[in-house]
Amino acid sequence: MSDAPPPPLAERTLDSFTRRLGSTAITPGSGSAAAVTLALAAGCLRKAAVITLKRRDDPDLQRLADEAAALAAAALAGAEEEAESFRALLAAASHAVEEVLEVADGLTMCAAALLDLAERLEGRVEAVVAGDLLAARALTGAAQQILAANKAEAERARTAP
Repeated sequence: MSDAPPPPLAERTLDSFTRRLGSTAITPGSGSAAAVTLALAAGCLRKAAVITLKRRDDPDLQRLADEAAALAAAALAGAEEEAESFRALLAAASHAVEEVLEVADGLTMCAAALLDLAERLEGRVEAVVAGDLLAARALTGAAQQILAANKAEAERARTAP
């Protein structure tokens, strides 16, 4: 068996990611799962925009689709950062709690941006993709709950003797 590190999260298949998530490996964990969930939410928002764009030309809607793609990339990068910061936290690195909180804050901002984007897309996309907006909101809400719980745990670790 190879001791080579696994590929970056964004390069793994869903099967590979979920198998590692459900394994005894230290990472990925719930924070990375939340970040990937945000990327899925962004994908749903982009889907709603681009399907609508197939039916009508709307430069503003194209900008929103591009924004969704950028948020998906940011969320996937955040998944990797979260895994690295959590690995450092478990190794008791002195800077790790602050890194975990910083990454969680960044992902929380990404979640807020996704909800804002969903709001801006509401009423502008075809009815056939309304489920994508619903999915994006639900996925983002789940990720927000995970991130809040992880931040609370990191705060407890910060104040623990």
